[in-house]
Amino acid sequence: MTVFDIVLHIAIDQVEPPPRSTAAGDDRSALGLVSVGQSGVARREYWSVGRRVAAVAAGLLAGAVLLTGCGTFYSEKLRDLPPEASSVEFDGLDPKPAVVWADNGEDWFVITWGSSSCPNAPVSLDMTAPGQFSIELESEGGSVCTADLGPTTFRIAAPDGVTPADSVVVDVGPGTLLELEPVG
Repeated sequence: MTVFDIVLHIAIDQVEPPPRSTAAGDDRSALGLVSVGQSGVARREYWSVGRRVAAVAAGLLAGAVLLTGCGTFYSEKLRDLPPEASSVEFDGLDPKPAVVWADNGEDWFVITWGSSSCPNAPVSLDMTAPGQFSIELESEGGSVCTADLGPTTFRIAAPDGVTPADSVVVDVGPGTLLELEPVG
């Protein structure tokens, strides 16, 4: 039985209350559900209190599992360029992402150019070889995006063991290999 079925059944019971039982210990009157079996015949089921509690708990657990995947890969999103990105060059005809060290020496700023309502955001960071990394970008937002062209900056954690003094190469998409300049 799906969540849709349970909601449908609860809605049906609001319109058509189940009959009251007179048998001692029979708790069938609390929640009546209409099920349609494989044969296509509708039948009314009555759930005990324990079964209802289990159904609610399962629904809450399913909701928690669904919400767990709603986090973001980045820790901060800025609608402008940070001071650390003063050396980033911008080509309005072919805007490419950029990556620079953040001021704390523990994070990277990933800068993308495009729609401010549907920017390309980092969704993963993988090591492809020692000192070489790949950042996957995906459009966030919706199906309707503004037609403006501006920067969006995302703060992500630098890979473990990589410091601003290291020479690092980052692939941020087809044909875009960036060398992070050592800092310090």
